[in-house]
Amino acid sequence: MMKPLMALVMISTMLISEHAAYALPHTRKHHHVHHKKAASPAADDSASKPPPAPERTPLCNNDETVIFGCDTGDALVALCQSHDTMQYRFSQPGLLDAHYPDTPQPMSQAFRGDIMEFPDGDGAYVTFVQNNQRITVLTALDAAGMSIKKDPTSEREVSNAICRKGTISSQLGKAFFQTNKITPPDSLPDSPHEPYRFRVPLDFYPTSSGL
Repeated sequence: MMKPLMALVMISTMLISEHAAYALPHTRKHHHVHHKKAASPAADDSASKPPPAPERTPLCNNDETVIFGCDTGDALVALCQSHDTMQYRFSQPGLLDAHYPDTPQPMSQAFRGDIMEFPDGDGAYVTFVQNNQRITVLTALDAAGMSIKKDPTSEREVSNAICRKGTISSQLGKAFFQTNKITPPDSLPDSPHEPYRFRVPLDFYPTSSGL
């Protein structure tokens, strides 16, 4: 009689254990912790972008008036006025810094200038001679920049620098010339009856036939 009873107890124990095994996943359900997936950090685009170019220091001081200023991409060009004097300044970082005149003098003596008339608008220029080269700062319609000629009487250009759009500031014009007594260029030394007339270099108008 004892053996059948023990067998029944063993079978009951096995059934209870088996039921517990099947019930285990359901009991764990109540203790499961839902972990939020960590948000991936925003993609860092700074590694793929070049660092911004350092801001260039303006060539004119705070107590000076910017008569002309622009960025050619390679250099800064400016005409800075202080009372009745004006100085041309050119800066190419790490390569060249130039200015004219070396010492302050009335701009009516240091510079010559004139206006230019075109079918579609006006222009103006300031010109001077330094180191036997004629340097001219100009505006012409929507273009601006500077031109360097080999010598005061030559039409051969050593170089031209065209200002980048959006960087041009200019007060050059008839009113400025009259107020500061800046007169047109003197006659050419080798041709006293022919006044010097500046011609806008073709580089400023690559699609035109010349001005």
